[in-house]
Amino acid sequence: MSASQGFYTDAALTSVLSANLQAEQQSDGSSGMQKFRLYIGNPDSGLKIETTTNPGVDQVSLTVEDVLPASGHEATEVVLALSELGLASATPGAALDLGTVINGGVGNAVEVWIGVTDATGTIGQDLSLTVELNDCELKAI
Repeated sequence: MSASQGFYTDAALTSVLSANLQAEQQSDGSSGMQKFRLYIGNPDSGLKIETTTNPGVDQVSLTVEDVLPASGHEATEVVLALSELGLASATPGAALDLGTVINGGVGNAVEVWIGVTDATGTIGQDLSLTVELNDCELKAI
């Protein structure tokens, strides 16, 4: 499922995530963890997100992929959580389970937090991190 089908930067599900995550870091590490908040869902209450295999049984899972390995941050520098506070105890590089079904409608969107901690010590921007759901599709409810 592509980012244009389920990733939004606002709770009203009106602003589609249109690019990779943009992580900026200072070379001295002073920038700390870069945090991103996204919403996963669909504004159409007549649709739902499910896995293509074992729909309604298998977990819809979020991962972060490094589309340009060795060019900046690795996916193992990223933590995922359902709340900002959850980032502190999240396992780096682990997928985040979002439930077996994400029903459509603004009120059903799942808020997720992404934290990127720099391990490179290199100043600059990294645009190589992207978010992905496991093998999912939009279906009518």
